[in-house]
Amino acid sequence: ITDSYVSASSCPTSSIVFGIPFGKGKLWDENKVTLQYVGGNPLEYQREVTGNWIASGSIQWMQFRTVLPSGSQVEAVIDGPHQPSTSGLLVRASGSEWEMTAGNYTFVLAKEHSPIKSIRSGSTIIANNNDARGLYLNVSNNAPTASGQLAQSSTDVDIVVEDTGPCSSCVKIEGDYITSGGTRVAKHITRLESHKGIDGVNISHTLVISQ
Repeated sequence: ITDSYVSASSCPTSSIVFGIPFGKGKLWDENKVTLQYVGGNPLEYQREVTGNWIASGSIQWMQFRTVLPSGSQVEAVIDGPHQPSTSGLLVRASGSEWEMTAGNYTFVLAKEHSPIKSIRSGSTIIANNNDARGLYLNVSNNAPTASGQLAQSSTDVDIVVEDTGPCSSCVKIEGDYITSGGTRVAKHITRLESHKGIDGVNISHTLVISQ
């Protein structure tokens, strides 16, 4: 196995994502591949297996995420000394809530009609879901079920941290749209992604019509 790959950043500070391929049967354990600055110094990074060879099951592709200052060079090393950091995670649980760091902001997530409970800048709350309707649907008057009614996101959603580390994070919120009478008319899968050094989050919302 070729034991190092080099990448460079040309922006002042860049969030870098890149992949490394491996031949059939060459790599079985993702922990054997580590990332470091050229010269051996450690850096914050995350890694993920994104593909396996079908016949053998060995690793075909690995993805790395890191944040680099301009002009930096890094190398992926087989059996290197620096495993990914487990500190400085961008998502952490706080009782019944989850806090997602997004640059200078913190998004507080909870099992409420609006899953984004509040947004803070430092210790100052700049937005909250008080008196907010949250996620909702207006059901068509021609719908066969719950026609003309309002359906809100339920408060029994599943919140799952799909990925978190010092460089990026992803939280999945999955639940139902339900009327005040208890009729479930649709499902939603909502994901929030944050990246170190970037203010704000990326949000994707998938609507699944069930009625």
